[in-house]
Amino acid sequence: MEQEPIPFPPPKKGGPENSGMKIVGINFAVFIGYTIILSATLDKGDWAFASLIFAGAHAFICLIVAAVVQKWAWALAGLLLVIAGFSTCVLGVFSS
Repeated sequence: MEQEPIPFPPPKKGGPENSGMKIVGINFAVFIGYTIILSATLDKGDWAFASLIFAGAHAFICLIVAAVVQKWAWALAGLLLVIAGFSTCVLGVFSS
């Protein structure tokens, strides 16, 4: 009896499909880390603005790296960091 081929083989762990999301995940972990550190060390209104500045610089670096290594995951990480940084700033300003 012949076995039918699998139409969609399962993805390999650690392959190129997963490396892009690792880049985005690591960048978000770094963003969360410095946001927590800033919120613990600065006043309420100051940490939100400082977090936005850090997120903007982080996103700019991600976009430069995306252009150099030509991986869209870095550009996606930069765009998501700008969105998350802006929303963190708005949350911090309106909660104080």
